[in-house]
Amino acid sequence: MKRILGIVAVLFVVSIASVSAQNKSSYKVGDYYADDTKRGFVFQVDEDGRSGKIISLGETKLPWYQGSKREKPQKMGLENEQFGLFNLVKLRHTEGWHELFPAFAWCADLGNGWYLPSTGELEEIAKQHKVLNDAMLRFPGAHQIQGIYWASNEDAQHADRSWTALHYGGSASMLKRDVNAVRAVACFKLESDAASQTPARSITHTPARNTARTTQTPPSATATTVKTYKVGDYYNDGTKEGIVFWVDASGKHGKIVSLDEGKLQWGTDEQYEKHIVTGACDEFDGKTNTDKIMARADRAAYPAFVWCRKKGRDWYLPALEELKSLLRDTSVCDAVEKSLKSKGADGFTRKPYWSSTEDQDLDTGTCAWYVYMYYGYTSTFPKNYYDCVRAVATF
Repeated sequence: MKRILGIVAVLFVVSIASVSAQNKSSYKVGDYYADDTKRGFVFQVDEDGRSGKIISLGETKLPWYQGSKREKPQKMGLENEQFGLFNLVKLRHTEGWHELFPAFAWCADLGNGWYLPSTGELEEIAKQHKVLNDAMLRFPGAHQIQGIYWASNEDAQHADRSWTALHYGGSASMLKRDVNAVRAVACFKLESDAASQTPARSITHTPARNTARTTQTPPSATATTVKTYKVGDYYNDGTKEGIVFWVDASGKHGKIVSLDEGKLQWGTDEQYEKHIVTGACDEFDGKTNTDKIMARADRAAYPAFVWCRKKGRDWYLPALEELKSLLRDTSVCDAVEKSLKSKGADGFTRKPYWSSTEDQDLDTGTCAWYVYMYYGYTSTFPKNYYDCVRAVATF
């Protein structure tokens, strides 16, 4: 019991790791929040606006539990209705939890501090869903809150059921094997300079990680003036170049699209015929999808991914929502197209562009999502089709 409480305490400290906001000293519900480890929209804050909780930009659909169909789900004792992190801490003591409980795993895999919310936290999100959705509507790539979401706490009366919540309020108990929407939440806390010098802060992050970040920071980043960018700007830091198609509120960080493009298969004929399901199904993070493909022994069977990664380790095949923010937003597409042509590069052709997102609805492994630039719609194609490919990278 003491060990469990100790782990809970450590994870709680990590989950509200102190950060220094670049442009804000306080937050309100609906604000975009970003630090070195996480980003999302604020759905709960304290009175002074310096600590609270954020909801992830993206979401997915997964079962709460996916063990063998011959095995009945067991009670895991995850009954905390106010703070989902406690449920995650308890679950992590279960051998093989990452494979058995995909909704929890997806949230935890977003990074340090992320977890599947409790019913109480989902209720708070429901109260603020209109404010949050208005903010997300104006943010490229953010997925609005809509539908039925898994909570992290179980139905205490039924071992095979856990709680869900509707985005506008209300909860229901559903079978753990059902597929519902999954959204992650995390805590944040801003601290003063004085507080940052306290011994407690020194144990919230591993020194190795901070040291690595310091040694890798280019000299330009320490200058008194740091260059900012807007959509359509040309970017070249000496290691990668492209055209900016998304920036954060500071203008110092964003995403670029490559000057060139290819026409390639998502997967080869052999990969298609074998009906291989890769699990590259993230709709918002193409780097995650690309890393997953490139870690495979048969990565050569995925030409579109290989083409992007050959540009460098920062480059990847964009996810569906990233590609939509580039090709379906007229103002973004026009600005990027103009800059591409000014650099003597080819503009976007009036054809479908592959995303890195595999079609989850078909469990056959044969299709992936694309975005048709000219008509502005999305659909799926067989993976062995030859379609346009543009690489993207972050800066």
